[in-house]
Amino acid sequence: MEKIKIACIGDSLTWGFLTDNQETDSCPAVLGKLLGDAYEVRNFGANGHTLSKLGDMPYWSHLEESASWQPDQVIMMLGTNDAKPRNWRGVFHYKEQYQELIDYFKGLPHVPTLILNTIPAAFYMEGAMTYELLAEALSEIPEAVKEIGAANQLQVIDVGKATANRPELFPVDGVHTSSAGAAFIAKTVFEAMHKQER
Repeated sequence: MEKIKIACIGDSLTWGFLTDNQETDSCPAVLGKLLGDAYEVRNFGANGHTLSKLGDMPYWSHLEESASWQPDQVIMMLGTNDAKPRNWRGVFHYKEQYQELIDYFKGLPHVPTLILNTIPAAFYMEGAMTYELLAEALSEIPEAVKEIGAANQLQVIDVGKATANRPELFPVDGVHTSSAGAAFIAKTVFEAMHKQER
C-alpha cells in the first residue's frame, strides 16, 4: 500500500528552528511519528520566509519543490514573518496572497487536500531577541486564515488559539518553539486532523 504523503510548508516554525534536533523534533517530524507508518510527512519549511511575494524572502521560490513531490495533503503555516514592519502590506494583501497560494495547489495535476494552520502565538520576552512583529498584523492574520479557509471550504486548525496562553513553549525568544513547543503544535494538528475525519 502506498503511503499518504503530507507536505508541510511554512517558515522557521515549520522547519524547526531552535528545536534541539530539527530532523527529529520539528513539528512535521513529530506529526509523522503521531500519524504512523501509513503516512510520510516531509518538512518543506524555510527559515525567514513570507507568504507575501512582496516580502523580503517570499516562500514562492520553494513551491515547486513541494509540488513536484505530489503530496496527497499539504499543511500550510505562513504569516509570522509577514507580520514584520518591512513585510506587512495589510490584511487585504495577505488574504489575496493566501488565495493565490491555494489556487496554485488547486491548479496542480495532482491536487492535494489543503489544511490551513493559523500562525502560533508570539510573546514579548524581556532581554530576548525581538523580531518587532506588528501587534495589528498578529491579530489580523489568524482571522484572515479562518476567512480564507471558510471561503475555500478547507479545514483550518487554530494553532494560535492553542498556543495563546503557553509562553513556556517559546522559551528562547517568544516566537520560536522549543522541541516541546513543536511537539505541542504537532499534537494539536494531529488531533484536529483526526477529529475532522470522524
